[in-house]
Amino acid sequence: MKETFKDIFVSNAKNLLALLTSILLILIGFIPTYLPFSHYFRPDFGLICVYFWTLYRNDIFGIFSAAFLGLIVDTLSGVYLGTNMLVYIFCEVLTIAINRFADTKPFIVSWIGFSIVCLVSLSLKWVIFSALNHRFLSLMFILITYISTVLIYPLIAQMNMNLQNKYLSDDDEVIDEQG
Repeated sequence: MKETFKDIFVSNAKNLLALLTSILLILIGFIPTYLPFSHYFRPDFGLICVYFWTLYRNDIFGIFSAAFLGLIVDTLSGVYLGTNMLVYIFCEVLTIAINRFADTKPFIVSWIGFSIVCLVSLSLKWVIFSALNHRFLSLMFILITYISTVLIYPLIAQMNMNLQNKYLSDDDEVIDEQG
């Protein structure tokens, strides 16, 4: 049976949906709010998306997607190109390594897995930024980013699960988080 243009377009759009929603979340995260202390409270939406999509849909979200998200964050935040890209690739590799422990487990297990991956990834980011600035930077910014990212993870994960279950899943691939 020959595929029509519509079938090919829908298939490619589904494969890009995880990347496009991740880009949208990153762009939303960079909207200035002008609230007190809003420059400190900036969760790393890219890290959340890299972890979630690598954990649950590694077939449509690979290392190139993580690198591309890192490049977008580097460009928007004005840091040295490649720093967030390296951190997101490291996050993807770490997520693949813990995949057998966190996949198909209750939500709390994947949340704890994310908190560990997030801590290691943000620590790597702190080391890279400290090395590039030739001095140790304050850990307060990384700590606040870590706490805000881990606390907002369930909301973003639920949104991504709904997206996955509605648009990307076959009947046998529905993500059903327990607990």
